[in-house]
Amino acid sequence: MKFFKDEKLTQEVTEFDLGIVPAGTTKTFTFYMLNDEAPLINLRFDIDNKEVKIIDFPKELDTNESSKLILSWTPSVTLKKGLKAQISITGEQLYK
Repeated sequence: MKFFKDEKLTQEVTEFDLGIVPAGTTKTFTFYMLNDEAPLINLRFDIDNKEVKIIDFPKELDTNESSKLILSWTPSVTLKKGLKAQISITGEQLYK
């Protein structure tokens, strides 16, 4: 699975850098994912920061299919450095 900043899948993301967001405000981030492996089902996404919410994600993703991953962050304090979130993905691969 690969992640990108853009819908055309040209700007690959190696980490989810959410930058700096002022405390009490909400910012939404859209990433695009490409499944470059076997078809995936029962996908589940978890994030390591409780202030970051996963708004939308695919439950299934076929081989070479892309989809949006939408995150929302409302920080309780303004960070001096940008937030780099860790996302874990679980699911099942289908092999025919």
